[in-house]
Amino acid sequence: TLGVAVPHYRAEALRYAWRREIDRSARQPIPQEAERSLLAEGRAVLERATKIDPGNAQAWADRAYAVELWTHHDEPAQRPALGREAEIYARRAVALGPLVPEYWIRLGGALDLQRRWVEGGDAFSKALRLAPSLSETWYYQAYHFSLDPLYKLVARAAVATSLRLDPGNRQAEALRQRLGDSR
Repeated sequence: TLGVAVPHYRAEALRYAWRREIDRSARQPIPQEAERSLLAEGRAVLERATKIDPGNAQAWADRAYAVELWTHHDEPAQRPALGREAEIYARRAVALGPLVPEYWIRLGGALDLQRRWVEGGDAFSKALRLAPSLSETWYYQAYHFSLDPLYKLVARAAVATSLRLDPGNRQAEALRQRLGDSR
């Protein structure tokens, strides 16, 4: 029992501490250089966590998330390569926890980075089927649709649903404004 529990809790402590910090930075923005440092640290911490406990699906999902966030600080030409890296981690999370919507969202984001829009849409749709009443799933579906100008109206409808479910969702509100829907 200790051989399983100890590595799991060690890995989870590493993962959780980083995730708490990155979530805090989303609520209270930090300077870009501090965020870049936090993401670099997170990539290393999450690599250690997944080596300590390869069965920790959340650590794999967070590892994909860290790579996706890193793309905001890297050259756009690097996004497909980073998307492939994130896809590996997200697929591992999905394999370990196929009923967790967040893992499908991470996979969709990784595929979108690679411009594999249809496959990304399938992953976001799976997340939506698993959690249709969660604001976040609608937000990510809306964001995915917003990447293709032909789907702007569908993106607006999805972001409106996200905001009906959680009027305080700041990301959804920002996306709504970016889509030009001033309701």
